[in-house]
Amino acid sequence: MGRKRYTPEQIVTLLREAEVLLSKGATVGAACRELGISEHTYYRWRREYGGQPLRLLTVIDEYRRSSSSLGIRGRTATTSRSMGSSGTNF
Repeated sequence: MGRKRYTPEQIVTLLREAEVLLSKGATVGAACRELGISEHTYYRWRREYGGQPLRLLTVIDEYRRSSSSLGIRGRTATTSRSMGSSGTNF
């Protein structure tokens, strides 16, 4: 099964739909099954996108896209290891 990518607008819409289902008494698992996402995805999205206005999410998405096209990334484990191992002991 292929991985589906959601836009920030779609994520916010799904989170709102989940909140409606939860307010009607559904469990998180039942709401996630109805929306077609996993519980882990629901909680991750709620942590990242919950409570933020849609306009702000659009700006964040544009920033992430421009950063990835420029090759700007966070520090990775391979980067920090290669910087620290020069072969000499100080």
